[in-house]
Amino acid sequence: MKIVYIIHGLYNSGGMEKILSEKANVFVSEFGDEVTIITSEQKGRKPFFPLDSRVKVVDLGVNYHLPRFHRLLRKTLLELRPDITVSLCGGEMQKLHEIHDGSAKVAELHFSHKRYFFRRGKGPLHNLVARSKTRALEHAAARMDAFVVLTERDRETWVSLVPKLYQIYNFVEIPQGEPSSLNSRHCISVGRLIPSKNFGEMIQAWQLVARVHPDWVLDIYGRGSMKKKLLRQIERLGLEGKVLIHDPVSDVWSRLRESSCFIFTSLNEGMGIALIEAAGAGLPAVSYDIDCGPSEIIEDGVSGYLVRPHDIRDLARKICVLIENEELRRSMGAAALDSCGRFSKEAVIEKWRELFKKLL
Repeated sequence: MKIVYIIHGLYNSGGMEKILSEKANVFVSEFGDEVTIITSEQKGRKPFFPLDSRVKVVDLGVNYHLPRFHRLLRKTLLELRPDITVSLCGGEMQKLHEIHDGSAKVAELHFSHKRYFFRRGKGPLHNLVARSKTRALEHAAARMDAFVVLTERDRETWVSLVPKLYQIYNFVEIPQGEPSSLNSRHCISVGRLIPSKNFGEMIQAWQLVARVHPDWVLDIYGRGSMKKKLLRQIERLGLEGKVLIHDPVSDVWSRLRESSCFIFTSLNEGMGIALIEAAGAGLPAVSYDIDCGPSEIIEDGVSGYLVRPHDIRDLARKICVLIENEELRRSMGAAALDSCGRFSKEAVIEKWRELFKKLL
């Protein structure tokens, strides 16, 4: 099978880049597929996550908002003649159905529908742009041969809009090794340092935690536009040495297994791959209960805690409950690890193979 994926680039350390790299590796190594990843702006940068040498990367070197990008994409697809073309819902998705290269066109959405919905209080221009983006996404999704979302909750928002709708979880391949011992005095979070990940509120909550448990440390792994602002916040709140920001690492598992609790305050996710990785390391999690993702990964009060978004005091309280009760940490960590079967590589890849075969 010849499969083409289209994404802006592979240089970021985000969940979308991670899961795409892992799927491409599985398809070439276990099924002998020909996989090509077309990027718009890789520009010679090294992929952040490991790629099998048999996966081909073709960088068009043009922002997908420019007309030239679509001309180059059409030319490339006509040359490659794939069986399946998968858009990661970038700007290329709008005109993908117009390229008659013989491939089935699939769109894979890695963020929630609500991310694009009209939001009050942002101003008339913002609202107009948000509405326009939402409608463009919906119209493009309806033209796909298959439109795939990550969670059941997000699928419910698309049912009336898209006829060929599917839900497939992201997968996590848990490497060999023991889960966390849960006896370190470290909590951890992983994600890009951008506004939607909302690390500022996590740091505010940690200020409350540190007053009661000054010997515990919060480790944040990520990079992004908010780093300087977050470092200033840490200094302003007197949390130097208590909240540490580290560069992202490709082997996140070793860091997870050295920690005792995972914290997640993102305000918008397609699913939240970091939460699944935390569960795979046997960590209980405390997460904001946003529209899509956490509630399908965490069973509240069993494998972690779900907290109403922006309730910083309750977030801090739930973290303190886990810090203060090692037995509870262990029972929740074991429950988190047991829940990972739904997100196994085998279960998820089987669903993708079934979909691809159906489209051929």
